[in-house]
Amino acid sequence: MGSGGFATLRRSPITWAREGSTLLTLVALIVAFSLADSVFLSGRNWADLSRSYFTELGLLTIAATIVLLTRGIDLSVAAMLSLSAVTLGVLHVEHSVSIWLAVAAALAVGLAAGLLNGLLVVRLGLSPIVATLATLTLYRGAALGLTRGRNLGPYPSSLQELGQGEVGGIPLQTFVLIGVAVVVAFVLRRTVTGRWIYAAGGNRRAARLAGVPVDRVVIGAYAAAGLIAAIAGIIAAARFNTARSDFADGSELDAITAAILGGVAIAGGRGSVVWALLGALALAVLRNGLTLLGYSGFIQIVAIGLILVAAVVADRLVSRHRLRREVSLLLRGGPSPGLAIPVTTNEGGTPS
Repeated sequence: MGSGGFATLRRSPITWAREGSTLLTLVALIVAFSLADSVFLSGRNWADLSRSYFTELGLLTIAATIVLLTRGIDLSVAAMLSLSAVTLGVLHVEHSVSIWLAVAAALAVGLAAGLLNGLLVVRLGLSPIVATLATLTLYRGAALGLTRGRNLGPYPSSLQELGQGEVGGIPLQTFVLIGVAVVVAFVLRRTVTGRWIYAAGGNRRAARLAGVPVDRVVIGAYAAAGLIAAIAGIIAAARFNTARSDFADGSELDAITAAILGGVAIAGGRGSVVWALLGALALAVLRNGLTLLGYSGFIQIVAIGLILVAAVVADRLVSRHRLRREVSLLLRGGPSPGLAIPVTTNEGGTPS
């Protein structure tokens, strides 16, 4: 029993094996590509890997993870990235708004877009896939309409530094990714809000009985995903020194693949930001290595598709094992690991 007021059982060996496979996959890819191309392990290549792909994918993976933990899915994270970047460009380039005020507006747009996703899912009762597939089209269309197919730039050096600068040879944007990851990991693991997110994804009925404001938690998760996607959009605009409506086109599937590869459960309630980012790093290494070896984007897409299939199959095996474990414990009269059990409450009746 934890101080957060909910009791869960320790991870099973198959869950440890599931997460360990992510690390083994990453190590295997690094070893294979380092043997195939001597440039792969160079510091410059890793800096370019982080700057060109990993940071933005990592941020989108964190956004996808938060939503997946609530038993949802967000197919619009990449579209929110694009819309936020375009908002920044339109305000600064076309309307001469100061760059940092435009940045604040871009963050607000991402937050609002995520909030709309949450409201569609919770208040209107739409399927998360249907709702976010619709908003994916909506946000991409809005971004295209705002740019009218043009690139919007350039930007002041103060913003360019965010996407192009380095500290000790490490891209500055990598520190942004680490900062966001630390904050989200802390919230998920060390706060009541984080425990509510896991409870809402693990068993919503039990969570409601325990006093968890499930609807607010789910809406908040989608809103947080939109905000993080907006941060990624700002970094993309700073890196390219322009904003385009096709930024990160198709990256929503990479982000979801990375999260699932990192052990985040499709059914909700299980997973961590750290392991999800390891999944994102594995995909970034795969793309970077294949690019160095001269393989086309088509091969990269097929490889990521195969990884997604393998990750989903592994997730299904873990879910089946977990279900058998719950049934076995219930037959023996023990608590189910999938249920959020209120341990203590405060005077208001919510978990303390």
